[in-house]
Amino acid sequence: MFGKRNFDHIPDSVLLHIFSFLYRHELSTVGLVNRRWQRISSDGTLWRHIQLTENDDKRIRDIITTKCRSHLTRLNLTKCNLTPELMIILSGICIHLKELSLQKCYFLGRRRRFKLHVFKRLRTLDARLLRGNVAFVVPLLHCSPNLENLALDETIGTSWSGKILQKMNKLRLLDLTRCVQVNDGDLEIMAQNCRKLESLLLDKCFKIGGCKLPILLRECKMLKTLSLAFTRVSDEWLIQCDWANSSLTEVDFSCCYFLSTVGLGVLFANLVDCKYINLSNCTESSAISQRILTDVTRFQSLEVLNLDDGFETTPENERLICKVAQNCPKLTCFLVGITLQTASCLEHCLRSLPQLKRFGISRVDEFPYNWRPGAAANRLGGFSLEMILNYLASYNHKLEALQLSGYRDHECKSVTDGFVHLLRNCKNLSRICSFGGNANILIMAAEAQVQTKRHEIRLIKPTMLFPTPRTITPPPSYCFDRIIYGKETSTVNDPWKGPFVYEVQRNRRFWIENAYE
Repeated sequence: MFGKRNFDHIPDSVLLHIFSFLYRHELSTVGLVNRRWQRISSDGTLWRHIQLTENDDKRIRDIITTKCRSHLTRLNLTKCNLTPELMIILSGICIHLKELSLQKCYFLGRRRRFKLHVFKRLRTLDARLLRGNVAFVVPLLHCSPNLENLALDETIGTSWSGKILQKMNKLRLLDLTRCVQVNDGDLEIMAQNCRKLESLLLDKCFKIGGCKLPILLRECKMLKTLSLAFTRVSDEWLIQCDWANSSLTEVDFSCCYFLSTVGLGVLFANLVDCKYINLSNCTESSAISQRILTDVTRFQSLEVLNLDDGFETTPENERLICKVAQNCPKLTCFLVGITLQTASCLEHCLRSLPQLKRFGISRVDEFPYNWRPGAAANRLGGFSLEMILNYLASYNHKLEALQLSGYRDHECKSVTDGFVHLLRNCKNLSRICSFGGNANILIMAAEAQVQTKRHEIRLIKPTMLFPTPRTITPPPSYCFDRIIYGKETSTVNDPWKGPFVYEVQRNRRFWIENAYE
């Protein structure tokens, strides 16, 4: 145990290294021990990366001016109350700032015109879920010409203008999810000025119809990730795109109700390779044809495939799904909807995917194509729920999440035993989701939790049918939250929220015309 004299003989460099493992509030505490520790704990190298949670503008200002100053490179101000004066000081002092997060910040004051210093080295900016005087974001964007990663959302409101992108020729990742003011004209501005784009996420940008999509693909040769979920993109413009000369490896067209097998067929026939495909709830159940499935079998590097509610259930489609599983051994996320109808095909698929981490399957009330009089009514095309659980427990030990849709099984010991078998063999399982069914499924899963003492597993049952519930499908690998924060989920991209307009007619979803014109 060190005494006072021992600590006095420790060199400053050693103490500085020890203090580097402390959190910011701990650094403030150790600085109260003596003058020497105060001097070392105030060293600028310890204040390069900080996260502030104070709502006191003066307190934040003191920390930045006294501790951080020019050494600061990464600053997280999530949920803080900010003023224009503070941002002026920040832009003038923190000249080496590279990453700035303003997520969920509240901007005080009514000062609408103020001049910021140029953030010459700022590379990453998160400006989502803002409140208050959000007009501040516009001058901030104008003062950050070297941005490479940018995330905005609908809270920017009418302050959005595509002209902001004209000076951002270094953008590589652009996330405009739920930024409802973005339109096709902005796509053309991106194509002309942001030619280094590698990832573009436009989920729930309802004004996008896709007429400028061919220009974007032609000019942005480095684009790898394209997400257009919940947009109005149609076949007409997908056909005109030069997919063969693009670098796309991740595509998300989920809930694009104006697409059909025509546009999707041209897309996948010309892509060289894909790692991420999400076509869930894509127009009618016949949107994904045999031709598309045949093209998907070529993508041997495929890791994520979501075809939930996009199929016409036929024996040929089931055969092709088995071929996809056989030809794509790297699949870690596989959602097949109601396509699998026979036990042999189910077993073949799961046996072919030893790396599978997420699996989703749906059940229909109608009899499957191979149903015969006398067959068990509580079975789905020859296999029951307990059979699914036993196959997963036998072949997919890396399973992390399971999604069951439409199952309404009554409580029975065989299903409970199936869950027990699953929980004992899949040690990484953390989520079981039940959509559109009843609570009996999760009751039996809860009983299995008690028997196996796996209480850490989350049992999820949404209470809403629309919008499309949060699924177990991960976001693209090159998205803002994964690259910057190293996480998959975000409250910003919650599909349960946002102004999605729909109506239901005969089990088909239609857009309300001119809802976002």
